[in-house]
Amino acid sequence: MDTSSTVELIRFGDESQHLSVVVLGRHTPGVLNLHDILRAEIIVETGIGTLRLATTIASSDVDDWERALDLLADDEPVSWLGDRCPEIEIGPGDGTGFWRATVSDPAQSGVIVQIPITIDEADSHSRLEDLRRAYPSEVVATSPGAYQWRSPR
Repeated sequence: MDTSSTVELIRFGDESQHLSVVVLGRHTPGVLNLHDILRAEIIVETGIGTLRLATTIASSDVDDWERALDLLADDEPVSWLGDRCPEIEIGPGDGTGFWRATVSDPAQSGVIVQIPITIDEADSHSRLEDLRRAYPSEVVATSPGAYQWRSPR
C-alpha cells in the first residue's frame, strides 16, 4: 500500500468556487510499468455542489502541466489531459479579469462544468514542485515495453 501523502497539484479559484486536482498516491506502487502513474481526483467546487472525477496522471502529464503553466503565464489558453477523459481547459474569461476553467468528461459521466477562476502563478509552480518532491519519477523506459528502476530500491 502507498503511504505517501496527498498533494494538491492544482488549485484555482477561492474557497467558495474552485478547481483542484488532488494526487492521492501511486496507482500501483511497486509494479514496474505502473509505479509512476498517479491516482488523482479532479474536484470542481461550485455554489450548487461538488464534482469529483477520478483520473490518473503519468509523468508525461506532469511535464505537460509545467508547459501549460508557462502558457498560462503568457495569457495563453491551455488544455490538459486532453488525450483522455476527463479534460481540463483553462482560458480567458468574458472580459471580467477572470479566467474560466472547463472540466469535461463526455465519455464516462457526460458532465461539462465551467467556472470562473483566478490563477496564482507562484502558487501553481510551488504546487508542481511539491508534487515532484512527493512523487519523484522512479522508473525509466529502456525501450518500448521495457522498464527498469532509476536507482537501486
